[in-house]
Amino acid sequence: RQMCIRDRRRVRGNPESNPMLDAKSRDESPVAKLFISGACAWVFEMAGGHYLNILKIAKQTSGGKSYPQLHRQFIGQKGIPAIWDGFLPWGSVMAFFKGSIFGSAHVGARNLLDLSLIHI
Repeated sequence: RQMCIRDRRRVRGNPESNPMLDAKSRDESPVAKLFISGACAWVFEMAGGHYLNILKIAKQTSGGKSYPQLHRQFIGQKGIPAIWDGFLPWGSVMAFFKGSIFGSAHVGARNLLDLSLIHI
């Protein structure tokens, strides 16, 4: 007989031997996840995500230039700092909040799902 995941988690062992059965041991802090995921998104954006987004927007508005042409144009005009052009302050703030929102929503949804799987 095949059991669904919810039944398997409820039947196997006790909360001391199986952390999936103890909802409190699985809970993550939404506040901690907010800061961790915000910092991860900020690092990604600073490492190149922001520049890729700028290239994408320039491609959409350039009228047919290729990505390599746009890259050469940006670097030719502003040098290497073109990679972070516009990142401070608003690109930085947006990156942190974008990551924070997704991280908090993830942990909140996961905690709710774990509770519903355990107590049904």
